[in-house]
Amino acid sequence: MALTISGLTPNSGLTRGREFVLIQGTDFNISVDSTDGSPRMEVYFGTELATRVRVRSTTLLDCLTPVHDLGAVDVKVLDLDAVTEDTLTSGFTFARPVLDQNVESEIAQITRALIVELKRQIIDEVVNGQGIDFGSVQEESLSILNIAKVPALILEGPNVVNSGGALHRTGEPWEEVSTDHFEKPSPQDICNFEFSLMGVDDHKVRLLNLMREVITFFRKNPVLKVLHDPSNPSLGYVEIDMRPPMPQDWKTDSRGNSSGLKFFWGRFTLFGITVGHDITYDETEGVTDFPDWQVEPLV
Repeated sequence: MALTISGLTPNSGLTRGREFVLIQGTDFNISVDSTDGSPRMEVYFGTELATRVRVRSTTLLDCLTPVHDLGAVDVKVLDLDAVTEDTLTSGFTFARPVLDQNVESEIAQITRALIVELKRQIIDEVVNGQGIDFGSVQEESLSILNIAKVPALILEGPNVVNSGGALHRTGEPWEEVSTDHFEKPSPQDICNFEFSLMGVDDHKVRLLNLMREVITFFRKNPVLKVLHDPSNPSLGYVEIDMRPPMPQDWKTDSRGNSSGLKFFWGRFTLFGITVGHDITYDETEGVTDFPDWQVEPLV
């Protein structure tokens, strides 16, 4: 029986590489190098060598794709012992991610959940910070746009921060969980998100009452609940630790802005947020729970 490739699952992925791919075929070499245990098979996507090649059987192997330019490429499987190979013409398509405004990332989901809870528990007028110059809040000007009425809360962020060290990254080789099940996260960062929250009003007493309600909001909500999967609410919520400033750390000011508005502001942090996707592979069922990429059509 000759070495052949019959198909790839999936047959498309992102140009950033490190996508888990199954390759089906015949007469794959299951032997390994006697010195380091590496497989005696190589996989090329175009001219780029795949990593983490593992031969499961004479008809199945898996690997991680390399970083590659946009477009369709040939996929070649090479037996290093028999010096035989087979190539699947245009067997895999590399694409850039589509930044669709209708697809919510973890960051967008968390920001939306914050706005929903602030609206639900404090005040209807909660806006995002695209039109706000937060860099000048302690200077002589304050630019506030997109506010229909006051009092209002303005949320800006997140900034990705960490507490005392590099962001924690998980996920290198895939690991065997049982005899027929392999599981490993794709590269993920465990991050902290820092937000700024500003309250604005043209009446000082009402503004201070709003600040009191914001302080109470954080005291009553030590965690933020975010849907695990917005497309499937039955999966429940993920709870994210939410740590606000101390009450005395909220700042108030009304200096020199042309709008005549008074305001307060503070920064708070959400801790331990996982950014990335988990992927699992079960030999009895095939690949499950791949990242939900969208592939750009090739022009």
